[in-house]
Amino acid sequence: MEGITDKEADIIITRLIDWLGYDGIAFFTMCIDEYGAIEKAVWNIDISTDKSRFARRDYIPHAVHFNEGMQVRNFLRRHIETKHWDAHDFDNRYIPLLNEAIRRCNQKEVTNEQSKSNKHWRWAKRSKK
Repeated sequence: MEGITDKEADIIITRLIDWLGYDGIAFFTMCIDEYGAIEKAVWNIDISTDKSRFARRDYIPHAVHFNEGMQVRNFLRRHIETKHWDAHDFDNRYIPLLNEAIRRCNQKEVTNEQSKSNKHWRWAKRSKK
């Protein structure tokens, strides 16, 4: 990932997985299942019809970008590894970090036990409906 070392990315992703827990991973996995990619969920992007315009500035942000995406970006702001990032870095890097966290969790199952400490996820109850 540009602008971040592999070691920093690994530390951030590990913390992100712990913070997301089962419910957070399940929510973003649901976004991927429904939209095909997190990018499509948060920016209303239709890659299949307009590949040349795969630029966020051309699309209206989805509520997931403002709500759940903001929670992830605020979590990332708390860490020393992201101290030098600006607002654009957080916007540009949180989706690749989420994708990697989900990829790792698909390899190693995240349990409900891990989510017990993650009651702050507002949408956890919503996603179970």
